[in-house]
Amino acid sequence: MDKSRILMFAKTGISVQQMMRLMELEKCVEPGYLPFTEKDVRNLLQSFRKLDPEDESIDLLKMCRNIKEKDPNFKFEYTLDSNNKLENIAWSYASSIQSYEIFGDAVVFDTTHRLAAFDMPLGIWVGVNNYGMPCFFGCVLLREENLRSLSWALKAPQTILTDQNMCLKEATAMEMPSTKHALCIWMIVAKFPSWFNAVLGERYNDWKAEFHRLYNLESIEDFELGWRDMVNSFGLHNNRHITNLYALRTLWALPYLRSHFFAGMTAAGHSKSINAFIQRFLSAQTRLAHFVEQVAVAIDFKDQAADQQTMQQNLQNVSKNRGTNGIPCCTVLTPYAFSKLQEQLVLAAHYASFQVEDGFLVRHHTKLEGGRKVYWVPREGIISCSCHQFEFSGILCRHAFRVLSTGNCFQIPERYLPFRWRRISTSPAKLLHNSPNVHRERMQLLQNMVSTL
Repeated sequence: MDKSRILMFAKTGISVQQMMRLMELEKCVEPGYLPFTEKDVRNLLQSFRKLDPEDESIDLLKMCRNIKEKDPNFKFEYTLDSNNKLENIAWSYASSIQSYEIFGDAVVFDTTHRLAAFDMPLGIWVGVNNYGMPCFFGCVLLREENLRSLSWALKAPQTILTDQNMCLKEATAMEMPSTKHALCIWMIVAKFPSWFNAVLGERYNDWKAEFHRLYNLESIEDFELGWRDMVNSFGLHNNRHITNLYALRTLWALPYLRSHFFAGMTAAGHSKSINAFIQRFLSAQTRLAHFVEQVAVAIDFKDQAADQQTMQQNLQNVSKNRGTNGIPCCTVLTPYAFSKLQEQLVLAAHYASFQVEDGFLVRHHTKLEGGRKVYWVPREGIISCSCHQFEFSGILCRHAFRVLSTGNCFQIPERYLPFRWRRISTSPAKLLHNSPNVHRERMQLLQNMVSTL
């Protein structure tokens, strides 16, 4: 029974760790109390594989070299162990490298999966393009998911989101000290049923709603007070998962992250689309060498779908709010980014602004207290808000728009129409040539992300 169940799970592409958790839930046993271990499962899967891992590695390197001969822009790097056997390998395609040049400011590095055909940890780099759609940057296969291997796989974007992996946390801190590391909230929330359903029973949904309320707060002080009240209200003082979540709060709770750029990837809609995008690569159940080709096919399919969606977005009729130099924002920003900006413009009408000694206080017209602090220097075209939405998403907030409107400023300063949210009307190479240095450097960053350190 267990053997057939394990083999069935293997065909779905889930990891051994995920198999173990599913069978624990099915058998209603606590973690670690199954009559077999992860090592037993790996040995079972290996016994059903007729392919020699060493032959697979040789074929994989041959495949990468063949692709490189046909496409000089295909990039791959690898390391060999002391026995001259493949240890780690990473690769990226020409279109992916171009995407990383422009949109590699915030990435998700997902290491929660293994290739069922070879039982190796698989790391996938993905991000969000200027149309708000997932884009692929690169893949890395690791012999073991340890600090050394993960350190080898990392090079510095501006922001990186990962799963709750302590080795990956240490590797990120070691290799990317200037990069903001955060945890993917959707990977945390996915574990809630197994963590809290049995503990909370009928109160689980109420607790989950309160958790999401705390997660979305703006103030650190409000979060700290709210968390304490939540723990008291639901009697979770001795719950180890709650303790761990609180210890890592600066890596996942939005009050601690809003001053860093995330390209909207913490939003529920983006998390679902990115996760679905990653799942496309995990359907490969053939030989390891063929996985490289199958990922390329999946990317081509996604690129074609993205092109069609881009055309549809561009054909949408949008109102002509003015940007810098009288140019309509809708001709500068992509429809996705413009729609986000337009949402804030509409909401700004519901807010009132009051000039104070060192700036403006902006709050909803129904509120008598609180509000956001906005600082505006008209001569320099600089405006900032205490809500940090522009820093977090690259879209100016309703509070800033309220102040600009109050000051009869109806043009958005150039710096608040970010390059990464603009329409790309020319080739990436030419566009990058005229962009800030940070964008030109990203190609080298991706090419070197797997170099031996």
